[in-house]
Amino acid sequence: MTAKAKILLIDDEPDILDLLEIFLYDEYEVHTASNGFEGLSLLKDTSVDCIIVDLMMPVMDGIQFLSRVRSMDEAASIPVIVATSFNSATIQERSLRKIGFYEVLLKPLSRKLLKTTVREALLEHK
Repeated sequence: MTAKAKILLIDDEPDILDLLEIFLYDEYEVHTASNGFEGLSLLKDTSVDCIIVDLMMPVMDGIQFLSRVRSMDEAASIPVIVATSFNSATIQERSLRKIGFYEVLLKPLSRKLLKTTVREALLEHK
């Protein structure tokens, strides 16, 4: 049996974390963190294959988190997907991809879109 890919979910809203975990737990080993600092701490002890991070969070937002991840040798190539409910999506989507996010997903997320995006990110970064 093949080991499940490991996904790190980071969001400051517990209900969103729970929902995303429900969407993914059947296919992936899911780890969760409630902010960017918690996520970075988890990355030091656990290798993951893909990260999904909220854009707007207290303590450390998604952009600050991505910057820190890209400076970590062991995590620099992990695909990072950003989830946001921020409005000016079209302009922001281009900017977020330029700074290194694999994909930009708008909340509320659908199970199908989330699973498809994660699957594509994992295949592309094997």
